[in-house]
Amino acid sequence: MWHGGAHHIGFDVHDVVKQPDEVAPGMVFCIDVGIYHEEWGIGFRLEDNCLVTEDGCENLSRDIPRTTEDIEAVMN
Repeated sequence: MWHGGAHHIGFDVHDVVKQPDEVAPGMVFCIDVGIYHEEWGIGFRLEDNCLVTEDGCENLSRDIPRTTEDIEAVMN
């Protein structure tokens, strides 16, 4: 089962909120993708918090470790 999409930040992510008609500078979204195996009961999700800027988008979580090696280095 694939999971993907985005959600707002600043409210409980399960709250019902009015979706904006346009994306504008200053807005922040959590972009998340994941994959789950329902039968095995396991899965993973990668999330990035992204700020909409005048020139595009800035990934606010870009420095979070992602590789096994980087994660282990932080844990040690």
